[in-house]
Amino acid sequence: EVILFSNIMDYVNRYVPDDAEATGVWTVRFCSAQFALSLFTTLTRPDANAALALLGLYGAFYQKKDPSRLYFVFLCMSVLLDLVFLVQYSGRITGLEIVEQQSQQYTVASYDPPLATTKFVMSMSVIQFLIKAVSVPFVFKLMNNLPEDDLGVQGAIPKSANFGGAFSSGGGYQNTGE
Repeated sequence: EVILFSNIMDYVNRYVPDDAEATGVWTVRFCSAQFALSLFTTLTRPDANAALALLGLYGAFYQKKDPSRLYFVFLCMSVLLDLVFLVQYSGRITGLEIVEQQSQQYTVASYDPPLATTKFVMSMSVIQFLIKAVSVPFVFKLMNNLPEDDLGVQGAIPKSANFGGAFSSGGGYQNTGE
């Protein structure tokens, strides 16, 4: 099984560019599509896909390794959760079709959204799942090709930064009375 997975990853990696700039561009495209689709899926499915896409956009657009690494981890978890959701939710559509048929014959109270809306959200979720699954190798290569972020506190703000004298030593706000 490990050999099969390795062969699949080798095959997929042939189509993923090697440089960080190209994989960053593709990641921005995937995240933009993911964000746009998440606006539709929230009609009946509360999820964090919009926030996840924004994290990916930040990491890819600014070429930051740590946010890209975090996005990769959450993206992998999200792909697995989406797979579970799709399997569970597809059975719900069949149940809603039965309820809709029964409601034509009898008066049946249903708290579910209309069947057409549910099918639309399901189709958007499938497209979003495919986009996420395809983007995983691009994000992985982007994460590996980026240099380490310098997030140390020491020297994080250059000494040459003046900020208009707002943080000058011994100063502070002084009312001159004028």
